[in-house]
Amino acid sequence: MKMPTLTRLGLMAALLVALAGCTAAISKPLRDQADETIGVRAVRENPQPYVGETLIWGGDIIEITPFAEVTRVKVLQKPLDYRLEPRSVDVSEGRFLSVYEGFLDPEIFSPGRRVTVAGELTGIESLPLGETQYAYPVLKVREIHLWPPRPDPAVDDYYRWYPYHYPFRPWGYHPYWW
Repeated sequence: MKMPTLTRLGLMAALLVALAGCTAAISKPLRDQADETIGVRAVRENPQPYVGETLIWGGDIIEITPFAEVTRVKVLQKPLDYRLEPRSVDVSEGRFLSVYEGFLDPEIFSPGRRVTVAGELTGIESLPLGETQYAYPVLKVREIHLWPPRPDPAVDDYYRWYPYHYPFRPWGYHPYWW
């Protein structure tokens, strides 16, 4: 049986939309240049061999500081998944700095948000962390991707288990005690 032309076009459009949703956070040319085997821990221990390398790291924003020409973002590294999205796990190789040429708004790139950064390793910068000095690997940002905020699990669980509290419940849906 032959499929109508409109149905075929609709299926192709749906396939294109589905494939577009599977794209990674960082462009393919930059992903091809990056060395995925180099981690934050290796760079902190011995930075010299890696200076100038293109790396892709990601994690949770700790602090963001805009300066006159650049914005510095402190990030707690997290492992990346297949889309290069930082995973929500309690595992980290340490912290790193991302230096973005230009302005990133601290209200948008706020602490707790997740980012993926592709950039060139420029070295190590030592900054205070509590009462000690911490050696931060520094990436000069070539691309940065801010991930959407995670939903609040407490709110999600509340609405999952108490669906009659949804603001837009179906017409006529009431718990038995009403």
